[in-house]
Amino acid sequence: MGYYAQVGYMINKQWEVVGRFGQLLTEGGPNRMEEYAVGLNYYVYGQNLKIQGDVTYIPNEAGFTSSTYSTLVNSQDVIGRIQLQIKF
Repeated sequence: MGYYAQVGYMINKQWEVVGRFGQLLTEGGPNRMEEYAVGLNYYVYGQNLKIQGDVTYIPNEAGFTSSTYSTLVNSQDVIGRIQLQIKF
């Protein structure tokens, strides 16, 4: 089970700043994952053509089982993304 909340603020007709928080809940407390993201959108041609970019920080990624340690191991990630969205 999971959820996220996202907010955006239009600086002008072409630029938008966005922020997002999300959480993934699996069985048990140690398997909880949170994510924090900030981004910037540029609307080239309104909603029909836009460029999106964001950086996501995951301080405690949902655990995985390590074959080396035979235990649940958590990690941290920083993910950058650039996306072109076309609507027609």
